[in-house]
Amino acid sequence: MLNFGMLVLLATACLLHIKPSKAACTDAASCNDHGTCATNICTCTDGYAGDNCETDPPCTQDSDCLNSGLCTKTSSPYFCTCTGGYGGATCADAPTCTADDNCENGGSCNKTATPYACACATGYTGDTCDTRSGSVQVTFIIKSLLLTTFLSVLLK
Repeated sequence: MLNFGMLVLLATACLLHIKPSKAACTDAASCNDHGTCATNICTCTDGYAGDNCETDPPCTQDSDCLNSGLCTKTSSPYFCTCTGGYGGATCADAPTCTADDNCENGGSCNKTATPYACACATGYTGDTCDTRSGSVQVTFIIKSLLLTTFLSVLLK
């Protein structure tokens, strides 16, 4: 059975998830002249995006995309399709790796990430997996202490 406090909590949670509706348009001008207005909803064109087509496209031609990226204009919003492991809105973010040997300590190059990035083996972190994480350092210290203790007992 729900008590008053639980009802207030439930009602508050429901209210927090209510999103405001999109701003209604009346004509192309209310879509910032970058879209059409139908049934009070802007349908953006020419690569623009946003409730009222207020967001400029990151590209309108291939040269807007860096590092050999291509401007994909099949729908709004337009976007850069990056190549060679680059990422970001205009393909400006360089890959951390292009092959597994760019990643240290058993890490591998994740070529499904954008941009490409090293996936580190357990116990390592950093852009190129060059830093031991805390858990490995603690394990190493504990093993060293146990070995030292064992040797000191054995040698007595």
